[in-house]
Parts: sequence; C-alpha cells; structure tokens
Amino acid sequence: PWCFYYYYHYPKQNHMEETRTPMQIMYDISKAYERNAPRQEIMAMYEAVADKDAISSERDKSYIHLAAENADPEALEYIIAQGVKPGAKNSYQETALHYLAEGTNRYKTRDAEAINKCADILLGARVSALMRDDGSAGGNLSYHVAVKSGNAPFIYAMMRNKVKLDMLDKEGKTLLHLIATYPAGSAAHSIRYTKNEEEIAKYRAILDEWFDVAKALIEYGLDPDAKDQSRKSPKDYAIEKELPKLAVLFAGEYDESDTTLEDKIAAGGKTLHKAAEDGALAAVEALLRLGADPNEVDTTEYGPYKEQTRLAVAASRLHIDCVKALL
Repeated sequence: PWCFYYYYHYPKQNHMEETRTPMQIMYDISKAYERNAPRQEIMAMYEAVADKDAISSERDKSYIHLAAENADPEALEYIIAQGVKPGAKNSYQETALHYLAEGTNRYKTRDAEAINKCADILLGARVSALMRDDGSAGGNLSYHVAVKSGNAPFIYAMMRNKVKLDMLDKEGKTLLHLIATYPAGSAAHSIRYTKNEEEIAKYRAILDEWFDVAKALIEYGLDPDAKDQSRKSPKDYAIEKELPKLAVLFAGEYDESDTTLEDKIAAGGKTLHKAAEDGALAAVEALLRLGADPNEVDTTEYGPYKEQTRLAVAASRLHIDCVKALL
C-alpha cells in the first residue's frame, strides 16, 4: 500500500526519525565512512545529531569515539567545539585515543596525516595517553592498542608529542615486546605461509615499517633489554618469531657500517647451540664465520643443552647438514 511506501521512502517526514537510537545513527555514519562518502555529507550527518553527548548501547560509544575511530580531525574538532567532553570513556574505559589507535580495520593502510592531526587535537584537549582500559583487552594504554592493531603512524604521533611510552601492558611487555609479538611477528608468519609475491611484498613492507618504529623507540629511550612477566626480552620474542633483523637491533648490534652485519642478521640472534637445535644451517654457517666455537660445551646449570657441544646437539636431532658444517 502507498502508506508503507511513504513510510520507508521518506524517513525525514516520519515521526520515527526522531526516535532513532544513537547506535542506529552511528551505524549510518560508519557506513558513510566505509563507502567514502563526501566530506560534506559526513559532516552534515554529525551536524544533524540533536544530542552530541548521546552514547550508543554498544559499549557506551560516543560520537567523539566514532570520529576518532575513523581518524576524522574535522569531525573531532566540530564535536569538541559543541561542548562534548574530549576525554569521554566508554564502558571499557577506552578514550578517543584508544579508538584512534585501533581504527576500524587492523593492518590496513593508515592515513598518517589524519592520525597525526587527530592525535594533536585529542592530546591538545588534554585526553590522557596514559589512561588504561579495563575491558576485554584488559589494562592497555592507547599506544599498546596501536601496536597490536598495526598502527605505526599513531606511535610516531605519540613520540612527536613527547608522550611517555615506557609504560607496560598487563603482561609486563614494553612496546618493543609488542612489536615483535604482533605486527612484525604476524607479518613474518604470513610470509612463511604465502606464495603470492604481492602479498609477500606487502608483508615485507610491514616488517620494514615496524623495524623503523622499533629503532625510533630505542632512540626515544625504550630499553631493548627489558624483561616481561615471563622473563623474556624483546630479543627473545624476535628470535621466537624468526625476526632476525629485529633480533640484531634489540641486541644492540645493528650497525650498517659493520661488515659482519649480514652474518649477524643471518644468525638471527641465535646462539650456535640454538641454531644447531633448530637445524638452521644458514644461521650455523653465519655464526661459524663470526667466530663461534663448534666444540664449546654448554655449562648452563639448568639449560636445555647442558654438557653438550653444538655438534652433539645437531647430531642428536639428526640435522645432518648442520653436523657437516660443524665438523
């Protein structure tokens, strides 16, 4: 009937428009971002919101969270100018900085300029970067979220704003631990299990990006020798995740003028005992070129290689190529 057509096709004339929930309105704005709607259209949607302080039933999300999540500096400035509290938190105690850090899609291409502007706006409005969430993630600061979400521009924005970045996550990890565990570790894993050259190139670019971030953080003052609650250092995680370049960086041995740098990277931060155990022939050969003694006995009291030579470790695991190299 014509009345139903009128009801659905002319919503602005419908009395139900006034009763739409904040969650429904935020959903519409989110969909506008997804389809790359014109700026004018998106801003008109924010301007049409009657109650700018309204929150969604989805984790008590607010419009300032929505704008930050989509790295929209224009919307952020507008919302704050309307009197909305910049440091508003959702039900998980996440601020707009947490939303900016995570974004709408992990490991996607980030708009560094937009993220920088949003960070400047929020920090300038005195939103604390040292506020922890207490939701399902549990105890994360915004910059912990950024690393776990692969948001490198956010970390650079924090450094540029002189934010204290040595706070630990709930497991005692620094940002250096998290880089090896999350974006770099994930990229290395993906490289091992894909044969698509374009995908491999993409993941190698991610590795390079996060190596640069880690290097910048060390220069910023983060300790590459810090231990987490498991008594592991960033280097330990880099070795576990097979991130040789990061392992060398965390060991303090990355020097582009060093003629042995390629061998150090090939060794991947491993000891000769560990390389022999893993059957990592390239690492074994690199360590031998670096002067490691194939006949050295491990004297660690409770170590896994106690009283074994490197040759014995390789032989016990039937790594014949490594045995030949160690002879």
